[in-house]
Amino acid sequence: MLSNLVECELDAIEIGMRVEVCFIPRGEEFVLPMFKPGKD
Repeated sequence: MLSNLVECELDAIEIGMRVEVCFIPRGEEFVLPMFKPGKD
């Protein structure tokens, strides 16, 4: 599955980091799952 990591600077991305799903509306008919950094 391909997705985006949002709400995160490129320098902060690490392999194995915790993420959580968020849903971003795209237009009136679509909502896409994306990921943001998870809470520690």
